[in-house]
Amino acid sequence: MEEYHREMRALGGRLLDVFFTALGLTDDQIAAGETERKIRETLTATIHPIMYPRCPEPEHAIGLPAHTDSGFITLIAQSPVPGLQLLRRGPDRWVTVPAPPGALMVVLGDLFQVLTNGRFRSALHRAAVNRERDRISVPYFLGPPADMKVAPLASAMPPWTKAAFRGVTWAECMVVKQKALAMGASALAMVQVAEEGEESGSAA
Repeated sequence: MEEYHREMRALGGRLLDVFFTALGLTDDQIAAGETERKIRETLTATIHPIMYPRCPEPEHAIGLPAHTDSGFITLIAQSPVPGLQLLRRGPDRWVTVPAPPGALMVVLGDLFQVLTNGRFRSALHRAAVNRERDRISVPYFLGPPADMKVAPLASAMPPWTKAAFRGVTWAECMVVKQKALAMGASALAMVQVAEEGEESGSAA
């Protein structure tokens, strides 16, 4: 388990660099950026194995309801039984992700959408059950320390844009998500920076 954690943690750091590069940062900028460096050095991780028992009537059951993850990146290892589903927009429909042996699924979370000022978006996903076989999923959650304030990276915003989200810690994000769930609202909308004349925290 220690080796698995070490390798997954290192993979998370490499993926962060890939996303930083996609934002337009050079290797020198990534190395010199205080926030970027702090995020890589202080990534926290939790692992949460889940078993979904076979279900004789999968059309009447759901393994895990639709949700977005709260952290930065979730790496999902799963048994070769498809079950992870992503919502594809326009028109909205659920798409089952293939489960090839040895593959890892990468799902972005809410705090990564905040960090990149919406240039990368968290993925709405759910888990379906299988009629004939049990399914095992092992999500590996990567995020900031609980007390680290996450705000849009200056390097993620072109000069003509403004921050779309206020800074929020992971702990605060979880509280907001619980409040949003009770209100039927969007957690990300509740941490958006309001435009002039608008009220912050309105439901989406």
